[in-house]
Amino acid sequence: MRPFYLRRIATSSLVVALLLSGANSVQAENPPPTQTPPAVQNPADPQKPAVPPLPPPTNPPPTPGSVTAPAKPGEGPQIVFDTPTYEFGRVMSGEPIRHDFWFTNRGNSLLEITAVRPGCGCTTAGQWDQKVEPGKTGKIPILLKTERMNGPIQKTISVTCNVPGSENVTLWLKGEVWMPIEVKPNFINFGSIADGKEKTQTASIDNKTDEPLELSNVKSDNPMFRVEVKPVKPGQQFELKVSALPPFNMGSNRANISIDTNSSKLAKLTIPIMCYVPAAVEANPQKLILPQGAMQQAVDRAVYVTNNTEKPLKITNVKVSDEKVATTLHEDMPGKRFRIVMKFPVGFSVPDNDALKLSFETDNENHKSFSIPIGSIRTTPVAAKPNNPQMRRPIEIQRTTAPPPASGTPAQTPGTPPKTDTGGHGKG
Repeated sequence: MRPFYLRRIATSSLVVALLLSGANSVQAENPPPTQTPPAVQNPADPQKPAVPPLPPPTNPPPTPGSVTAPAKPGEGPQIVFDTPTYEFGRVMSGEPIRHDFWFTNRGNSLLEITAVRPGCGCTTAGQWDQKVEPGKTGKIPILLKTERMNGPIQKTISVTCNVPGSENVTLWLKGEVWMPIEVKPNFINFGSIADGKEKTQTASIDNKTDEPLELSNVKSDNPMFRVEVKPVKPGQQFELKVSALPPFNMGSNRANISIDTNSSKLAKLTIPIMCYVPAAVEANPQKLILPQGAMQQAVDRAVYVTNNTEKPLKITNVKVSDEKVATTLHEDMPGKRFRIVMKFPVGFSVPDNDALKLSFETDNENHKSFSIPIGSIRTTPVAAKPNNPQMRRPIEIQRTTAPPPASGTPAQTPGTPPKTDTGGHGKG
């Protein structure tokens, strides 16, 4: 059996533990109230009641650069379109689409339409109502030309007005355009013909109508292109064969194919053709332009040489007419592409007589030598602007004495033109 004093200590410890547990329980059930900041006393008159603290802001202030919010409904000018999208359905190619976009000013001040910009050249805007009073209506007439269009169409028109926060409104034209006679592709492009050999491309001609199709009088307006048509499915489908024939003319070559039809919807087909024939050896740029005056730092410039033949090309005797300009020949693609780099030293100035040239030779029989002129950008000096207030006054022919000088301006001797301060007004 434990001594009396030990039992007394154990009993006391149990009582303390129970008291602490109860206190914690009460604190959890009844948390302390939230402290409010003390009221601010009025330092001018301590007898007056305290000023209560301001509540925290519910909406933070706008940050700098934030977008201006649109005006509230009814305030200022308001533009409302009957429909911002016009769906014209399915129309035949060549049929024009005309539509008026009607709008109402639902605001309480004058509405101004400052600009109407169609998204492409096939869409144009007529004379629209530029100023519309509150409660009134206006219209924007639009014309869409559908020549050579085929398939789904979406065109946009941008409208600029004075509605705060809605200065730009987009209108839409949507629909489908179909071709009664469809040519795929509707443009024959041979691209670049560098080897001088005959090239051939084909296209299909499909009849999209119910009436049988007949084609006749097939021809090209350029003898360099030969055309012929043969039926694939009589009355419904045909094959168009186009050939580019040598000898070719250097540069861009264009032509149009014309085909007569018996269709009541499309009496004639027109198909454009194009090809580009480069020179056997080309150098670009054909003229080199440098800044005018003495160069503040070394400048590198390059001329690119392309061999468009199958035979590998050799370039020799590369030089600039001024020995101070060093040249380096780089063969980027052996026998096909070259790069001539010229290094113009510090202080070099291009002469004004166009005598500076880059020259080189090749082993091509038709392009044995090249000469690339090197010039500079020439600017016309801008006349100095007068800085003297007296110089801005009208000249009085009958005046015999000089006018009194302006404040801070030295007096001028009679008969001597006033001095002009050209500081900061040199060449533009």
